[in-house]
Amino acid sequence: MTSHFLHDAMDDGEAVVSAAEDAAALIVTELVANAVRHTDGPCTLDLAVHGGLLDIDVTDTSPNPPEVRPPHVIGSGGWGWLLVRHVARDVTVLPTRGGGKCVHASIALAE
Repeated sequence: MTSHFLHDAMDDGEAVVSAAEDAAALIVTELVANAVRHTDGPCTLDLAVHGGLLDIDVTDTSPNPPEVRPPHVIGSGGWGWLLVRHVARDVTVLPTRGGGKCVHASIALAE
């Protein structure tokens, strides 16, 4: 889905380097997986391109912000939030009116 969205943006004239496409896929995968794994309700994904940036918003029903957990080398988790914060240009967590939260990340598309 993210790849298709970025290819449509390229078709519309937006410059997108392959590293940005990889970073976007990683961030979307991690944020959506975290929302599914750590919350009880549905989640939504919104993508938007503006000014050479990709905005990624994942909204869920939990008011609890993501937590940094010690990474497990045996594959049981703890890497996602660290990776998102390292790869994204900007990451914020904002409460929603419905009592949940929106995790926002942005990346540069052509740097």
